Amino acid sequence: MMHQPTYVFLFLSIFLIKSTIAEDQVSYLESFCSQDGHYKQGSEFQNNLDFLLSNLSSKATTNKFYNFTKGEGANKVYGLFLCNNFYIDEVCQDCILIAKGEIQRRCPFTEEAIVWYTECMLRYANRNIFSVNDISVFYNAAGGPVKYSQYNQDMIDTFISVSHQATSGNSSTLSAATVIYVTNDISMACYVDCTPDLIPSNCDKCLQTGIGRVKTNGTQSGVLLQPSCRLMYSFNDAGLYSTGI
Repeated sequence: MMHQPTYVFLFLSIFLIKSTIAEDQVSYLESFCSQDGHYKQGSEFQNNLDFLLSNLSSKATTNKFYNFTKGEGANKVYGLFLCNNFYIDEVCQDCILIAKGEIQRRCPFTEEAIVWYTECMLRYANRNIFSVNDISVFYNAAGGPVKYSQYNQDMIDTFISVSHQATSGNSSTLSAATVIYVTNDISMACYVDCTPDLIPSNCDKCLQTGIGRVKTNGTQSGVLLQPSCRLMYSFNDAGLYSTGI
């Protein structure tokens, strides 16, 4: 599926600067609430889910990725989170804590859900989602002026390059980022990551699918979200850093 929120502004070219600063606010991107199953209030599944979400949020103080299960049989719930590898632990902790409340607010009584932020993603399901390349749903989001379409091929080529970096033997996090200059005055930042429970070949498959799905409509910034991986980009004209945008 494809969807574009009415507002989202991703300024990825400055995330390397922001990554050293703990922030109280995080940038919501999108959520997915499966309609395949729902649990009842006060049920054993809800109790297991509440325990799981609390456990995940506590682990975000020292981990950028973590997965966990709670319960047995039909009431078993699987959950995981992934933080942008370039943000410090405090940002990850803030993001997962906010995501914990947001996923319950946006997807009440849903047996499977995902919430994405620029800084992190949080996911749970009533089925095994670990080590599985899941590309079953996807979202495109974009922001900023539409004036960069002449650099579409540069963006695709750069995504291919950073995807190779993320899935090479030198990457233990299945993530990579780069900033290049497409002209003397315009830079482009690209970031990709997969959930680290994937094997590199499945991460590569996820990212290659994402590259085929990402919108190339010339916007200043954008993101392609899938359950198992994501791709982000941003173009920046000279002087953007100094404006604080």
